[in-house]
Amino acid sequence: MPDGTFEDIARSTVSLATDGFFERVAGGRISVHRDRQISELLVDEGRPVARLDDGTVLPVDLVICGTGFRQHVPFFDAALHARLEDAAGNFMLHRQILPVDVPRLTFSGYNSSFFSPLGAEMAAVWTAAYLRGGIPLPSRERMREQLRTRLAWMAARTNGQHARGTSIIPFSMHNIDDVLDDLGLNLGPLARARQWLLPVDPRAYRRVTPRMIRRTAATAVRESASEPV
Repeated sequence: MPDGTFEDIARSTVSLATDGFFERVAGGRISVHRDRQISELLVDEGRPVARLDDGTVLPVDLVICGTGFRQHVPFFDAALHARLEDAAGNFMLHRQILPVDVPRLTFSGYNSSFFSPLGAEMAAVWTAAYLRGGIPLPSRERMREQLRTRLAWMAARTNGQHARGTSIIPFSMHNIDDVLDDLGLNLGPLARARQWLLPVDPRAYRRVTPRMIRRTAATAVRESASEPV
């Protein structure tokens, strides 16, 4: 048995691999090119291939872009990056979505967790409501204060290993609850308790998106009706 508690082990550093993956790599059935990037996708003699940054050319049927390890957004310039991060390089995102100092830019999926698709979907719903004017925001200083508090808590909880503030495994459900509370669309107390105490069931959230659409559409209609003719 490993030393420590489950909380010591299942932090942001937890890794998951398909059964047999390492054995197939060792046996040569899976070829691994470590620390390489794809520099070009092209067609060679009628077949799609990928050229790596060391010049290696590999035939490809499917390319899966896994971009999370670098925690960098290369299509943003240095000035914009500086507005996204604090002095330690942590992404300063309200609700893991909205940069405090860059209005109308949002992220979906920077609330990485054990159930990232659900978190990303709720972030997308929050973004849709925000862009339609359906979310009142705290002041910027209040958002910064909340972020500093959360980052300090995460640093203590994970021994500083929280992937620049974007891997929120220690409080994944808390983040989803915060997002839905902002929208006024959270689950009822009993359903929420099930999500916290039992394996998360994404089906419980299937009505969130249509409810948000109906609510923001009704708000838009009322605002239109109140405008002077």
